[in-house]
Amino acid sequence: MLLLPTVQIFVKNLPWSTSNEDLVELFQTTGKVDEAEILFEHGRSKGTGVVQFASVEDAETAIAKFNNYVYGGRPLDIEFNRRWTNLRQGAGANANGGGNNGDAPIGEASSQVHHGEGDAGEAPVPMQG
Repeated sequence: MLLLPTVQIFVKNLPWSTSNEDLVELFQTTGKVDEAEILFEHGRSKGTGVVQFASVEDAETAIAKFNNYVYGGRPLDIEFNRRWTNLRQGAGANANGGGNNGDAPIGEASSQVHHGEGDAGEAPVPMQG
């Protein structure tokens, strides 16, 4: 299925220890990151996340640069987000709401959405472990 470009990307195969801040740090090297959220189920990371950019062009650049990029020893699988994910700030956007790409509810401990600073900078250093 061909996915139309959007400002949101869906990132799969993330190390379990990846935080929202790690996502912002990684992807702000390609453009302005508005928000980033690791997806949780039953209080545990699903190894997936959603990143929202300021522009479709920034999202396209992120996919081109980081799809199959080895991060924390794992090759990332990145595509445009199939379903719009409402990323919300704060811990209240959890089990019954928040964004999740339609796969499963986000767990209790999730939904600390990190708002990126947006400066494209140096290349990321892959996580250890």
